[in-house]
Amino acid sequence: VGLFYLAWASFHHNDAHPVVAWIYLIAEAFCLWLFILSMGGLWRLRFKAEEGLAPDRDYSVDLLIPTCREPIGVITKTLEAARAIRWKGALKVYVLDDGASDEVQALARRLGFEYLSRPRAGLPQVNAKAGNLNFGLKNSTGELVLTLDADQVPAPEILEKLAGYMKFDRVAYVQSKQQYFVYENDPFYNKSEVFYGVVQLAMDNMDTAMACGSGVLYRRAALEEIGGFAEWNLVEDLTTSYELHARGWRSFYFNHPLSRGLSPTTIWGVYQQRGQWALDTMRIFFFDNPLFKRGLSFKNRVHYLTVAQSYIFSGFLLPFFFLLPVWTCLTGNAIFSQNIGQYLAIRGLYFFLMVLAIHYMCLGGGAGNQFRHLAGLFPVYFINVIRALFYPKGG
Repeated sequence: VGLFYLAWASFHHNDAHPVVAWIYLIAEAFCLWLFILSMGGLWRLRFKAEEGLAPDRDYSVDLLIPTCREPIGVITKTLEAARAIRWKGALKVYVLDDGASDEVQALARRLGFEYLSRPRAGLPQVNAKAGNLNFGLKNSTGELVLTLDADQVPAPEILEKLAGYMKFDRVAYVQSKQQYFVYENDPFYNKSEVFYGVVQLAMDNMDTAMACGSGVLYRRAALEEIGGFAEWNLVEDLTTSYELHARGWRSFYFNHPLSRGLSPTTIWGVYQQRGQWALDTMRIFFFDNPLFKRGLSFKNRVHYLTVAQSYIFSGFLLPFFFLLPVWTCLTGNAIFSQNIGQYLAIRGLYFFLMVLAIHYMCLGGGAGNQFRHLAGLFPVYFINVIRALFYPKGG
């Protein structure tokens, strides 16, 4: 139906306004293309049992918790929960304090954790969180590495449920579902239900789930093969996933929450967080494009390209659908030469069927919120797609 609509529209656009008409057609075509890419990826989903997979042996595990001037109350909850983690093997907790806080140091030592700080060691605080994690990686030796943000409170069974998946060959990491404390009705869409509840399940089905930075269990050998956590992007998780997949490593997604943390509580916090995600994704797209990345499989390339193209669509093409009615009302002009009723009938059927398809593929929840999220944040994505052009790899 979408292809029929595009064919109809291309033959019935208003020749008096070709520029506006063809921009509209390009936006519609890109929308259908992104729909096809997304739905192709979501065709099969893999679920895992909530009890996880029993470990085949007692791995040695290092828990890395990077901190940098978070409130001491927040850090205390995370560290006290970390002490309650159950594990039969060797487990060592490292508090990586880039804030060089006396309170954090005293807390870590009281709980029996290893305290490491780049400022106290006379080392530069380069490469943000990724640099801090690599500092901890170099000073630890465990076979597996669990990472937790300073505001992510882990469940006691986190290792018991995740470590068993490391018995499979070439599994670089297992990402657990992210869960956050949010306002009632989640006005800022911090739960990201479509990504955590559907997209990650689809990527897991292809052994290419993305790491999300916290609540993720890595295999040290995989990290060492790529030289540690990726540092050339500010957000290390996406780029580290990218490099591991390019080396032929696999990744799993455990679709049950095993930690719970804080999320942005203001619209400006949302803008900053989502903007950084878009900036880092587009830097990969422009300067290390999945189409030309050696080692990536076809399915890897499709997944990473879909993420990048969603930002381009949201920032540059989606706004046009909202501006077009304004243009029509102000000028009295139309982009189609046919009667408006014919357009509404064809476009209405296409829209209705697409809504049904997305509702079905997204398991009936969150698709509308995801669309509002993309539409409402278009200025953030527009700006950061452009910003990415000025921050090349290595720059």
